[in-house]
Amino acid sequence: MAEQNFLNWLAEDIAAARVALLYAIEERDRLLYVESKNLQNQYMEKVGKEEEEVLKEELEAEIDARKAELLQAAVNRRETIDSAKIEQQLAEFRKQLLDDLAEKDLSSSAASQLRTEEKEELQALYQDILRGFHPKMHPDITEAEKELYERALSAYERQNLAEMRLLHDMLFDTDGLIRQIVLLKKIGEALAASGQMETAAAEAPVKKAEAHDYTLAARLFSFYQWTEEEAAAEELRKRLYEERHQIEGEIEQLRQSFPFSAEEMLRDPEKTEEYHLELKLRRRNAEEKRKMLAEKISRLTEEAANGT
Repeated sequence: MAEQNFLNWLAEDIAAARVALLYAIEERDRLLYVESKNLQNQYMEKVGKEEEEVLKEELEAEIDARKAELLQAAVNRRETIDSAKIEQQLAEFRKQLLDDLAEKDLSSSAASQLRTEEKEELQALYQDILRGFHPKMHPDITEAEKELYERALSAYERQNLAEMRLLHDMLFDTDGLIRQIVLLKKIGEALAASGQMETAAAEAPVKKAEAHDYTLAARLFSFYQWTEEEAAAEELRKRLYEERHQIEGEIEQLRQSFPFSAEEMLRDPEKTEEYHLELKLRRRNAEEKRKMLAEKISRLTEEAANGT
């Protein structure tokens, strides 16, 4: 009897962990596919176009500086300037600069490519969900199941195998624990939206469901020899928590990278104006640098031609 209760506790914690993981995935994808694009559009509208012009001017200044270095080296060695060779070196240098800029651009995130067997698994899971929960074939499914079905369609479009696995587990959860937690959240959100309950109170049932701590229970049952079923359940529970921790790490990294790193500046008109002034200063400095380098390049070219 005690062993069965322990299994039930593990099952409840696994159900709550799956829900929490799904919410973490949703938060990450919202930041990645919605908020990120919105912020990028705001950034381009407010400062992005001006910044692009400044970056272009600064890049050309670096290339001019590199050209001056190559010419100076030829003059120092009293060599005839090989214009074709220098232009080739400059082209390679330009490419390297552009590659470096592309690596620093954290605004894009290419989806990882699935292996053949992973694509097959994704397709199989997707077909299971279609057969089992398509609203037209199963008009009696709950709103929670319909919502999870829609999320599965989205996961399939994005080729997100990890999320599809989670959604498949949730939809085919025979104990119904996950659907109960999802429904609790939906009810709480509805009450909060109608003003009948504070948001914090509305979230309480879900937070309670996610807050199970089975450490003490595990200690109490430590003198029992774990069955294969118990061990498998505990392994699944740990994996779900690890995956959630990983997703939360990705969320934190996203929030610290572009365009989220520019969010504070975009929301504050004074800080936006300060950045405009900074860009103007950078552009002026780059233009002055290019002007001086142009004079130096002209002088070095003349020296090399005269053999001095």
